[in-house]
Amino acid sequence: MSVVREQPTCETVDLTCARDFKGNTPSEKTSIRYGKPRETRNIKDIAAEGLVHLQRISSTSIGLGSNAWKQAQDGWAVSIALEREAAEATAAAAECWAEAAGAGGVFLDPEFPALPSSIDGLGGGVACTTPICLCGAAARLSRVAREGPNQGRPFHSCPARRCRFFAWADRAPSSASAASMRWLRLGPPTHVPAKARGFDASDVRQGGVGDCWFLSALSVVATRPELIGRVFPCWRGPEGSAAAASGAYLVRLFLDGRWQAVLVDSLLPAKPTRGPSSASRGRAAGAGSPPLAFSRGADNQLWVPLVEK
Repeated sequence: MSVVREQPTCETVDLTCARDFKGNTPSEKTSIRYGKPRETRNIKDIAAEGLVHLQRISSTSIGLGSNAWKQAQDGWAVSIALEREAAEATAAAAECWAEAAGAGGVFLDPEFPALPSSIDGLGGGVACTTPICLCGAAARLSRVAREGPNQGRPFHSCPARRCRFFAWADRAPSSASAASMRWLRLGPPTHVPAKARGFDASDVRQGGVGDCWFLSALSVVATRPELIGRVFPCWRGPEGSAAAASGAYLVRLFLDGRWQAVLVDSLLPAKPTRGPSSASRGRAAGAGSPPLAFSRGADNQLWVPLVEK
């Protein structure tokens, strides 16, 4: 059984499995950088308890190996239970989560920085020159509306549609709205991963992203405790305490026919303060609650915006 390793004295820790569950080469190393440590209640012991629990529920499925699928006499293949499949597929991610949660500092997700580029996918304010189309006019910045692999991708085209000028605009400056976002690290005592009663479909609140299709599906999953528990597994007990203290959360999703997991931090974008009206909207969302720019959970629950992130 693995245990949480003692962390080196430097502030950069290499987690060799940090990219394995994101589809990259297992030999690659991701450098996870932690912020200034803060006072926690025996966080290493709490994280170690969480890791033991996650390994306990996955150990039986990992041991199945090639016998996980058995051919029945009628030709059908009987698979392992979904809960075991989820645990087996995300065991490496669970170990990385426990290591991050037990590092004694604040977890920062290097693949989702608190920058405008994480909001709109553009250059994050990098200056660039607007290209000139074949007509001699400044090209117009648009996004692909058609469904497909490039949907939402920015591009430059002729503003009058007189010529066939076209160029991808992946390095275009971020929008003013994305640059104005405030990034806040939310956690106890004002915010909790989930209520003690568990998850509820009525807790989901849509924000500024047009992803009602996703939030509707998330609401349906939230009506089944055994399902939403696979998506957001570390929310109470020792695991929940470790996640809340370190700001490191494990999210598991069933993508492309298999379980995958990702580590996210608790940094969430909030709307810029514009005076008393913004403050009143924040109070309406919950006592001491900032007006989050995107989805949120009722009563300052974090599981909704964290899964969306």
